[in-house]
Amino acid sequence: MILIALLALGQVSLKATPVPKTTPTPRPTVTTAPKSIVAPQEPAPWEPSLLWRTSIKRGEGTAAIGKDGAFVTGATMVHRFNKEGRTDWSTEIGATQSELALDAKRVYVGSERGTVYALDRQSGAVAWKTTLGGSVRMSPAVIGQQVIFESSDNGVYGVDRVTGAQKWRFVRPDGALGYSAPVAGPEGSVFICGESVVYRLNAETGQELWRSSVGGKALGTVSYANGRVYVAGDGAGVIALDAETGERRWRFKVENDKTGPDWFGSPLIVGSTLYVSTYRRNVYALETTTGKVRWSTKVLGPALSRPALDEKRGVLYLSSGTYRDNPTLTALNAKTGAQVWDYKLGYTAAAPTLSGGRLYLASTNGYFYAFSIQ
Repeated sequence: MILIALLALGQVSLKATPVPKTTPTPRPTVTTAPKSIVAPQEPAPWEPSLLWRTSIKRGEGTAAIGKDGAFVTGATMVHRFNKEGRTDWSTEIGATQSELALDAKRVYVGSERGTVYALDRQSGAVAWKTTLGGSVRMSPAVIGQQVIFESSDNGVYGVDRVTGAQKWRFVRPDGALGYSAPVAGPEGSVFICGESVVYRLNAETGQELWRSSVGGKALGTVSYANGRVYVAGDGAGVIALDAETGERRWRFKVENDKTGPDWFGSPLIVGSTLYVSTYRRNVYALETTTGKVRWSTKVLGPALSRPALDEKRGVLYLSSGTYRDNPTLTALNAKTGAQVWDYKLGYTAAAPTLSGGRLYLASTNGYFYAFSIQ
């Protein structure tokens, strides 16, 4: 979804005690990209099998998958599809690019006009709706009794998951582009990005716990793992922060005298490896403890969505925007970066989702796809 930003390029409502800015580590590790560690192409031992595709008019949000079906937004609707690709239900919510979050009973989703919804998972009926101050495009975070939404009005909102009543609002003073989803952190906290600052908030009250300025702009959704917060964006590179204090541990940047810094998408953390892709079609595997490069390669289109990893097969999947009509779904060897296969789908802004031996992906060409990857 962050790709859409390329085309379109406060105050806290509760009485919280101001929190001082976190002082960064005096001399954090800075890793710059080598000129090239391009992985070779290896013979494809298998190819994806298209199980079905179904029309959703326009798909820009990443799907959420449960035992009861696949949930995805398209144009003005929220859909639930069964394993055969048939529609279980569709609910109109107005224009939406939003991604979704699930709990045991409900689907939570936002819209371009700023109204957020809780839908019944079984029927699609509206349980409640609440209007916030700006467009909601990213998936909310369900933490305790709160559903946390990020809005394009610079606000972060805590909404009661049962009633939909707004409980608190936090305004990011550095602004926001509306493309950073809230992420659950330790001890009932939530991480969220502004344009150039990472915040940790109390999820129940919205009180700021710390902030860390990382520079750059257009920060994406963070990843939280192993006591660290990893964030990336345009000009910021990839940065690792201590989750408890916000202190910087390392930074990875790609510098180019002619074109300037690259724009990094949302990172994926699996074990000791961080996978991340960029607008300039680069893909990197980094060590999570140091930021050092394990491998790097290129794909055929700008890739800012979070990758997905099939740990059983050792395959990394990436979706990308179109570039000279090239394929936009790519599979790489997760250990070496070597290309396994690619598939032409048209422009994709959503990230791939893996579940039960399948890969699900929505495309702006108007279809929602399910592939067998077994």
